[in-house]
Amino acid sequence: MALDRVLSSYAIVRPLLVSVCALLVGGGCESESTAFVPGELKTYEDSAIGFSMLKPEAVEAKATGQTVTFSAQGFPLVTVTLSATDDKTGTGSSSKTRGSQYRHKVIVPMRELVCKSEDVGAFKDTIVQMCKSLTNTKDADRNPNVVFKGLEVEGTLAQNSSFKADLKSLKPQIQQCWSRVVDSDKSFPPGRINLNITFDSTGAYKSSSTIRQFYKLDDDSPLSTCVFDLVKTVTPTPDGTEIRLRWQIDFALN
Repeated sequence: MALDRVLSSYAIVRPLLVSVCALLVGGGCESESTAFVPGELKTYEDSAIGFSMLKPEAVEAKATGQTVTFSAQGFPLVTVTLSATDDKTGTGSSSKTRGSQYRHKVIVPMRELVCKSEDVGAFKDTIVQMCKSLTNTKDADRNPNVVFKGLEVEGTLAQNSSFKADLKSLKPQIQQCWSRVVDSDKSFPPGRINLNITFDSTGAYKSSSTIRQFYKLDDDSPLSTCVFDLVKTVTPTPDGTEIRLRWQIDFALN
């Protein structure tokens, strides 16, 4: 009889204990049969924002603007947010844990994706797996633009020489070089080319020294060769002296 009374009392009190436990830990008590079960991790893709990641089957995703919220009753809130940046070359990822908070950041040129949860609770391992699987799937808009700077000519040009004007007239063609490279190679960074070209006293090409500055780029020849070939089509008309051209051309992504 005593055992019957104990079992009867537990049956009455148990729902209250479960409710209190859920209220205290925010995600339910893992030891209870009623604890939330996230389910198998499956790939989730958001083509509008441009990312993919793993998501538990039982967790729902909802997109609002540049943020996707992952939620379920008994599961900590997880968000992924896209932000635009001015960093045109940066790439990488990093994670940070602070108490029950977790944050994982993915950086690509001009985009930053952040996956975070303010309180991972008993589901830290699952949330870390979700966030660390975050992958960018979309390139930021890349608007190639050519800017001419510091066109200097040393030596004496004939009075009727249109050397500088002819060089500046190459801008549409140099712009085409830059646009083709950007279209064909999404990782090609912005940068600059500094031309230093010497022509002899007849106006013929003599020598050149070119400085090319493109961040962490091993081969800039698709662009630099195209530009240099165009510039060599324009020759000066000297007045008895060698001509030296110094010219900086910036290749921007606005």
